[in-house]
Amino acid sequence: MMDHSANTGIAKVRAALQRGDSLTHMDALRRFGLWSLATAIHSLKGQGMAIHSRLINVRTSTGNLSRVALYSLDPEASHPDEVCDA
Repeated sequence: MMDHSANTGIAKVRAALQRGDSLTHMDALRRFGLWSLATAIHSLKGQGMAIHSRLINVRTSTGNLSRVALYSLDPEASHPDEVCDA
């Protein structure tokens, strides 16, 4: 029996990006239960999607700053958790 969960995760990421969402790893984990957003992004880029990525600063649960990748179809996309004062 074939496991289609990876394809389902990729389809959910594709749909979110096409809606104009920007995604971090934590977004993908919380929204889709997807542990490897980078793998989904790699697959979608291989299918021809022009996905942009950039590093953003976010606050961790302990208040520290962490740099994470933000993926979107819009190179100017922002994220609600982005800390711009870092």
